[in-house]
Amino acid sequence: MPILEDVKKALRITNNAFDDEVTDLIKAGESDLRLAGIFFEDETPEEEYHPLIKRAILIYAKAHFGYENTEAERFEESYIMLKKQLIIAGEFYVPVV
Repeated sequence: MPILEDVKKALRITNNAFDDEVTDLIKAGESDLRLAGIFFEDETPEEEYHPLIKRAILIYAKAHFGYENTEAERFEESYIMLKKQLIIAGEFYVPVV
């Protein structure tokens, strides 16, 4: 399943009204992971993202979607923790030079 559909499902979105915003959040999440030195191929089909990369992007979107998101801080903390674990694991981390 394409990551857009997975993120929409996680956000409980059942229509296409927010597709542009959700797509921007996905791209921002991917960019944030890459800025932290977490490596995954640009050409990787979204359906083939490693489950931890996919989960990080989902949590990033949940932390940043909507204005009245009472759980935003909790999701942001969860995202940061997962990002740190990805860096520590070494499998995904490439030092940014």
